[in-house]
Amino acid sequence: MAKTIATGCTDTAFSGSTTLTVPIPGLNWTTDYRMTVNDPGEVIATNVTAPVDQPETVRFSQRAKANMYQGTDIDPSAYLPIKNGTSTLCELRQTWAETDSVDATYKKLMTPRCAITLDIPSYGNVSAAMVLALVQRTVALMFEKGVVTSTGVNAIQRGVLKKVDLT
Repeated sequence: MAKTIATGCTDTAFSGSTTLTVPIPGLNWTTDYRMTVNDPGEVIATNVTAPVDQPETVRFSQRAKANMYQGTDIDPSAYLPIKNGTSTLCELRQTWAETDSVDATYKKLMTPRCAITLDIPSYGNVSAAMVLALVQRTVALMFEKGVVTSTGVNAIQRGVLKKVDLT
């Protein structure tokens, strides 16, 4: 028997739909980052190009997850023989500075953070390509239908969680 894994959803094309591209920066790990924590299950690095009072840190953390099914409504008869997996956190923390060109003494700092957590079963048939598709779909949640603009992020920032055309 040949086993396949279906991710469960098929996107319906709409007028003008195309494959969207989200531009991402090419992070230069070798030159721009230095490790500050290197413990089992966790790595934290700081961006040495950031101003000292505006640090940027990245954190990778991974822990074992004994039962990937815990908290789901999946019937135990549909469980894989392997229930364990990993929970991996990829986190970016930055410090943004607001200054005033008229008042040189004015400076206010803020600390935005963004993270993606991957809970993935330790099952050999789950490929890196499948996990990449999951990450891509998760990032797509930030946007409105068919566009990669700040419109969706703008709405989320204001507490508007419903997409424009979500019925």
